[in-house]
Amino acid sequence: MKAEGERPEYRKMNDDEKLADSFLRETMGEDVVFEPDGNVPPDFLVDGELAVEVRRLNHNYTNSGKTEGLENTTEALSRIVTEVSSSFRSEEKQDCYYLQLRYHRPVKFRKKIKQELKRQLEDFLDNPIWPKTIKLSANLSVVVMGKAGSRGQDAFHLGMWSDYDAGGRDDVVYLANINHAINEKSSKISRAPEEYTRWWLILVDRIGLYQVMDDIDLDDIAKDKTWERVIVIHPHTAKAILIRDSKHNGFNRKYPTT
Repeated sequence: MKAEGERPEYRKMNDDEKLADSFLRETMGEDVVFEPDGNVPPDFLVDGELAVEVRRLNHNYTNSGKTEGLENTTEALSRIVTEVSSSFRSEEKQDCYYLQLRYHRPVKFRKKIKQELKRQLEDFLDNPIWPKTIKLSANLSVVVMGKAGSRGQDAFHLGMWSDYDAGGRDDVVYLANINHAINEKSSKISRAPEEYTRWWLILVDRIGLYQVMDDIDLDDIAKDKTWERVIVIHPHTAKAILIRDSKHNGFNRKYPTT
């Protein structure tokens, strides 16, 4: 903890930390402190002794030794396409067309992507023949799929995504990313104050594969003694859907999500 009289730097909880806070208060009581030392580990302190770290459990992509969540590219591309497509508005109702994003990493975010997409969408409206594939880079395309069911002020609507890096057997994807999160967080807290001797890791499942719990073997989760307990919680209910306890096998369990 910070020395007496030294004020840590505080910030607001993100969405994953809010879910973890709800889980901790429901299961452990109200003695839950967010960032007791500021924006450094641990994320929470429970009952003055249990240190808790929180991380998003997401699907990751690794290239040239660098790892990032798949959602980073998806969100960035969605913003670009939405920004461009929303510029095609009219005060009168017009035909509306669905757009599909198709991509695989690495995606090069060239400066001229927006200009090229806008130019090609303008060309399409002049001669609306679909499907029309707009190639923006070697790994990135936008496809005009066809007319939407109704007319409106928006000429285009981004309605589909095809992320070619998001495949794989569900249970394998799940376990690989749980173990990646454990290893990443273990490295991070290795520099934390020695006064914290008990650690939990809470992972908020943003992969959306909690339906495959029956296929997960708890013995395949990394056995890292750094963490007394690894808990995966549901992204909507903040309920535990998986617990891996390194000290008490009786606590190891999976919970139904329906």
